[in-house]
Amino acid sequence: MSTPSFHFALPYLFAGLFLLPCADAQSYKPDPGQTSWIVVPGFLKQTDGKYTASHLVLYQKGCGRNSKGELENRVDPTLTYQINVSGDLRTPTSILSGECTLSFDLAAGIAQPGTEIIEVRSADPAKPAVPAISRGFGILTLMDALSQPTPGKPQVDVIWGVLSNGLCSDTFGIRVASKLFCIQARIGNNSAHALQLAGVGFQKKNDEEKTPNTGYLITRAEAQTGASLTGRNIVYHSLQAAGLLLAGGTPFFTDLIVQGRWSTATSFVAGPLLAGFNLVAPDLTVREGNNLDDQAFRDGKLIPNNTQVALMLFLDKKEILSRLQKECTTDPIIGAIGEPAQKKKAQKTCLKGDDPRVAKIAIGDLILIGDEVEYIQRVVVDSTVTSQEIAARPQVITSLLTTDGVGTMLGTSMNAAISVLVDNVAATIVGTSTPEKLQFKLAASAVSSLAAGQIHTVALADASGNILTTQTITVKTAPLVTGVALQTDSTGTVSGSGLDSSISITLDSQQTINGATSASSIAFKTPLSLTLDSSHTVVVSDLTGNQIWNQPVKVTK
Repeated sequence: MSTPSFHFALPYLFAGLFLLPCADAQSYKPDPGQTSWIVVPGFLKQTDGKYTASHLVLYQKGCGRNSKGELENRVDPTLTYQINVSGDLRTPTSILSGECTLSFDLAAGIAQPGTEIIEVRSADPAKPAVPAISRGFGILTLMDALSQPTPGKPQVDVIWGVLSNGLCSDTFGIRVASKLFCIQARIGNNSAHALQLAGVGFQKKNDEEKTPNTGYLITRAEAQTGASLTGRNIVYHSLQAAGLLLAGGTPFFTDLIVQGRWSTATSFVAGPLLAGFNLVAPDLTVREGNNLDDQAFRDGKLIPNNTQVALMLFLDKKEILSRLQKECTTDPIIGAIGEPAQKKKAQKTCLKGDDPRVAKIAIGDLILIGDEVEYIQRVVVDSTVTSQEIAARPQVITSLLTTDGVGTMLGTSMNAAISVLVDNVAATIVGTSTPEKLQFKLAASAVSSLAAGQIHTVALADASGNILTTQTITVKTAPLVTGVALQTDSTGTVSGSGLDSSISITLDSQQTINGATSASSIAFKTPLSLTLDSSHTVVVSDLTGNQIWNQPVKVTK
């Protein structure tokens, strides 16, 4: 009975032996679209233009112990393994195997940054006729020297909102707030590289039209135009003009008494009245210009990897006027207001763009500029990119050049200037410039020829020698204070030379009111009570705020 059973099983036994190599070759079937090995570390970075020798470990996916403690899907120790690396890196020859890992040394080499495939192949030493078969692959990322670890899904995060007209006006001026929407945005970069934004725009849902933001230079020009047209500056400049006209009319009076009263009135308008008005309504345009330079988004803004930046964007209100009108008339919250007067007031405020909630709905979604919505289309991803952000240009508001060769300029973005040219001759910048102030001094040879009344052209240039702005300055006699007298009736006198109505005087940090002024003396009055022999600190400053006297003075009579 045993013999027939043996003969019956014999064909199957030979078939099994014949098919054994084929069964081994087909026992592992990796998914061609998925990695079968985890590469540790998963990325290498360049050093001095090349990739240094590194020890890599491949971990086989699915290898591990089950609930019974049995090892499953382990690396077969009876097989020999080959590692093939795509690209320009050399294929390793010495490979060590573990229960779930293959480890090897990757030699140093030069290669282009990118993604490389590490393929694992195996062969059975007992079956040399059977070719090596693929055991799957892993991914190795070659990174350049400046890049950061690549996230699983590179992304740029954006959150934004519209400021109210009042907040925009307080920060950037009335003119900007009346013409433009002020939009605050925060952009986070998690793309593994620095991002250079080409621009920012807005798009309403279901609307193909895209609205770009108003550029920095246009916004700055609008702010500069509005600076001279504010109610405060019109009144201030009118007082200045009135002082000049009054002074020009003094010679027409032949009666000395009338002429003296007219001169007193002239001094009052040009001195105390002008100074008092400046105290009550100070000029805020310099501060508003500096706020714009510090916060406004500029085309070509560079955002480093793993960082976020806060940007101030501007959008022309007329660009979305029709959408704003539609949203204001159909807004459910405004429509729910029962009181007709309150409802009309809310709609009027909305149409002015002073309802941030409705304005944001009318503006639409913030997008990074581009016709395509693909990630790479919207931003420039380049680890070696340099910032092409538009630099702020200096805007000179007040300038002074005195006969001692010292010049001072006040304005916005003054620290953007690297060099100063006076009539095309280089001058030396004194100290460290700030956004509000720059001071320079002429060469000794040029100082000797300076005289009051001369007109000179001063140019500010950047590091490349490009002229940023030019200004004509009339030379004034360098003011000199030789003494200060204080009296118990809260009045005082500054004596010296080169004095005029632009001189500012403070007593114990309190601004005084200047009276009769000449080149040799300035009479002033202080709001403080002065007692005999008491000491007070008197500070005398020129037009640009440079101190020409700072000493304690005793009340003498």
